[in-house]
Amino acid sequence: SYADKLGVPFAVDTDVNAACLGEANFGDSKGLGTVVYITVGTGIGVGMCTSGKPYHGNRHPEAGHMRACRVPGDDMAGVCPYHPECIESLASGPALHRRFGRDPSTVPVDHPGWDVEASYLSQLVCACLLMYSPDRVVMGGGVMEQGHLFQKIRDLSLEHLNGYLGYGSLDDVVVPASLNGDQGILGSAVLAMGIRGLKR
Repeated sequence: SYADKLGVPFAVDTDVNAACLGEANFGDSKGLGTVVYITVGTGIGVGMCTSGKPYHGNRHPEAGHMRACRVPGDDMAGVCPYHPECIESLASGPALHRRFGRDPSTVPVDHPGWDVEASYLSQLVCACLLMYSPDRVVMGGGVMEQGHLFQKIRDLSLEHLNGYLGYGSLDDVVVPASLNGDQGILGSAVLAMGIRGLKR
C-alpha cells in the first residue's frame, strides 16, 4: 500500500468533501445528520457528509456535471469541454467571465445575468434536496462571495420544487459557508485525526 511505501498513514479525499467535513464538524452545520456542500468557483463540486463522515461512491460524485435545463434565451456557449450544458459549464466562475465579458465581481447586483446564474445553481440545489434529503446545503467558493445570490437561489429553488418536500422557506437550509474560508483545512484535519484514531 501507499502508506507502507511512504512509511506514514495518510488519507485522500476531494477538496469539496474536505470542505463539507469542515462545515459538518466545526461550522454552523455541526451536529446535523446530513450536510451537502456545494462549491462554486473555477469548477462546481458537491460533497456530502452523513453523521460527520464523507460520502463516497464507486468513484466520487460529480454533481456539478449534471445537465442543466437551459434558461430560456440563454444561448451562451458553455465552458466545460465534456458537457456543454452541465451546471459547471454554465454557472462556474469561468462561465460567468464568459457571460459577463469581465470579472464577475465588477458586475452590478441588478444585472440580469445574476438571475440566470441563480437559476442554474437552484437546479443543482433542488437536485441535492431531492436526491439526498439533507438537513442543510452549504454553498461556498469564490462565486458565492456574491451574497445577493443566496436569496435568489432559495426563491428559485422553492419555485422549482412547487410545494414538493413541504418547505415554506429555505433560509435555514441553503446557507453560506460559515468558517471564513477555513472549511477545507479544518476538514483535512478531521481526515488526519481519523487516520490517527484521535477524537475530535
